[in-house]
Amino acid sequence: MGSTTPNSHSFLNLTGGAGTIDPGTKFVISGTPTPALDTATSYSYRIATGTGDQSLLSITSSTQFDASGLTGGAAFTYSVTGDNVGPGNVYLNLTPVPEPATVLGLAAAGLSLAGWVRRVRRHA
Repeated sequence: MGSTTPNSHSFLNLTGGAGTIDPGTKFVISGTPTPALDTATSYSYRIATGTGDQSLLSITSSTQFDASGLTGGAAFTYSVTGDNVGPGNVYLNLTPVPEPATVLGLAAAGLSLAGWVRRVRRHA
C-alpha cells in the first residue's frame, strides 16, 4: 500500500504515544477525490505526525468511521494505523470491499470444491 500526503484540509500533530487518540473518536471522511477512487485499489493517506511512537495505533471499528460524505466511499472499509518512522506517522487506510458478485462467486466455487472432495473421499 502506498502512502499519499493529503493536499488540503486538517492535518493533526500529536504530542504523545498511540494512546492520545480517544477510542471513541469518530473519523468523518468527506470529499470528491480527483481522480476518482478506484474500487480495486487500496489507499493510505498520512493524516498526522506525532512526537511519540505511533506504531501501536490500530483503529479498525467501523463505528468510528463516517465516510457517507466521500464520493465512492461505500466501496471501502477504513482503518487508522501508525508507525515509528521519524516522529511517528498516522495513516488513514482505505481497503476495497469485494463486490457481492465476487463474494458469491467465491462461495459457489468453495461449495463446488467441497462437494467434489466429498465425492472423491466417498469413492476412495
